[in-house]
Amino acid sequence: MSSGLETRPGATTFGLDDLVELAWSGHIRVPHFQRDFRWTRQDVIRLFDSVVKRYPVGSLLLWRRPAPAQRVMLGALQIDALQVDQALWVVDGQQRVTSLANALHPDGAQDPRFDLGYDVRGDQIVNRPGTGEP
Repeated sequence: MSSGLETRPGATTFGLDDLVELAWSGHIRVPHFQRDFRWTRQDVIRLFDSVVKRYPVGSLLLWRRPAPAQRVMLGALQIDALQVDQALWVVDGQQRVTSLANALHPDGAQDPRFDLGYDVRGDQIVNRPGTGEP
């Protein structure tokens, strides 16, 4: 009799750049039963402030499962994702993954919650200048 788990749970560490690349390429998917994105701009700023200060931002719970080819909506991003055998489905951490993927992608700036910059002199997350440049 099968236990229902094809694989054993495990832990994997992703760098921030790897995590957002997985999101941008459509390898991270949000199941339909997840609630909508609810974070405010201030929540996104707090997340990035923690990242910059190297504070812990919590772990993510991702489930490796197949995923069909489809248009994936992740915040302001629309991703034409290919079919993959090992997609990472977000069980916990959708608000953080969506915030990171959008604020670090040029198209994310379409949504004011993600239109952020970093003031090196002031060492803080700020509104991005209206020049359109990152």
